[in-house]
Amino acid sequence: MFTSRATVINRAKSSAGFISEGPAQELDFGKRGVFAFSWVLVLMVGVMPIVEASLHRRPSISLPATIVFFGTVSSSIVLRRSYSWLGIALHIFSQILIWLSIFTMSLALVLYLA
Repeated sequence: MFTSRATVINRAKSSAGFISEGPAQELDFGKRGVFAFSWVLVLMVGVMPIVEASLHRRPSISLPATIVFFGTVSSSIVLRRSYSWLGIALHIFSQILIWLSIFTMSLALVLYLA
């Protein structure tokens, strides 16, 4: 039995991860929605000091840190079947790091303008 060259190339691409296994993997909007929502939540909580300053309240770190921690961990629990353990660890680390940098910059802006 002879296999065509295109079949051999497609098998190699599929085993290397370049071709997904089916259309269900490409159109999994539930997991993509969770992923996007967790990032939007992190970005919105990062600018909380600006909102708190406009409401004439003292900026605090305890509530935003709690929201980001539980949002990141819960999204990681939902996404754990789609990604490897390294991908989940990088997801948690990057979300907390991005939140911390945005939070620090917005807090510095609020303190500078006050």
